[in-house]
Amino acid sequence: MALPFARPLSTALSRSLGHKITRSLAQTLGTLALVLNICVPFASAGDPFRSTEPQPIGEHTEAAFDAMFENGDYATAMEHLEMAQSTEAGEPLVYAMLAAISYLDQDWSQVSAYTRQTLTAAEALQPTSPLRGHLYTAIGHFMEGAYALSPAGEGSLRGVPTALNKLQEVYGSLNAAKAINANDPELNLIQGFMDLQIAVNLPLATPKKAIQRLETTAAPRFLADWGIALAYRDLNQLPDALTRVNAALDNSGNLNPQLYHLRAQVLRKQGEGGNAALFDQARQDFELALTKADQLPKAIAADIGYEYCRNQITIDQVDRDCGAFRQKIRQEPGTWGPASLPSLDGG
Repeated sequence: MALPFARPLSTALSRSLGHKITRSLAQTLGTLALVLNICVPFASAGDPFRSTEPQPIGEHTEAAFDAMFENGDYATAMEHLEMAQSTEAGEPLVYAMLAAISYLDQDWSQVSAYTRQTLTAAEALQPTSPLRGHLYTAIGHFMEGAYALSPAGEGSLRGVPTALNKLQEVYGSLNAAKAINANDPELNLIQGFMDLQIAVNLPLATPKKAIQRLETTAAPRFLADWGIALAYRDLNQLPDALTRVNAALDNSGNLNPQLYHLRAQVLRKQGEGGNAALFDQARQDFELALTKADQLPKAIAADIGYEYCRNQITIDQVDRDCGAFRQKIRQEPGTWGPASLPSLDGG
């Protein structure tokens, strides 16, 4: 997920590398997550990306990927990832997903540990599966850059040179993977998500090229559509974003609360153009997403709750402290969002 920036490059970069991009990677990898789930038939070897010439990714890794990205169920994904650590310890995707979840929880020691394990597993994989080895080396370097910008690393200002150096290593490893097979769907899915985040925030890539990569060579299809929907949302091409998020929902079984959240965001932005009825449609999707708050990382559930609150203010013109509502969700016990949300009106 290295990146946004309109203020000093350092501040923006820290936010994007350390937050926006890493969160995208979390979604890509699992929902993929970015993302991180799957609209194409699973291959027999447990490969969620390839319908031909599958790679031996592993049963629990596949199940975790499916839970996190197709269903948006991080809690179940974590159960499978814990099993995968002992039974599929050579699979770098396991540690990349664990690092992404730990990042959302701001558990910096775990982020650092899982990032190192991602790189170790990726290096060990290179002799037998060189493309995936280089790909997950890129992801490991990406996570190192995010960690450098974190409070536990060098910080948002001092960590910028490290983050920029890591970005160079990311693209070096991606280029090594492309030299083996530039049309690999896993490679193009992950690079497509990365390039879109960079393109929206820095002049290092173009959205058009990243969208084309996701459109033509990435899989699974619903995750590719998810990434394209995110790009169109950020580019304010809202009808196209709505078309793509609907396709992602249709192709993934209409289960993932983060896709309902994304559609709510698009509908709300469209409503700001003068169609007040769209705010109510957005409300319904926010509420659908929040019915599954207890399977999402608390930070994601809290952010959805905040946006839901802001949308409700627009609908009924009743003043609310949405920041306090978000904080109440964050303060609930446990790792995941609450099964029962606090009162929107502070009762």
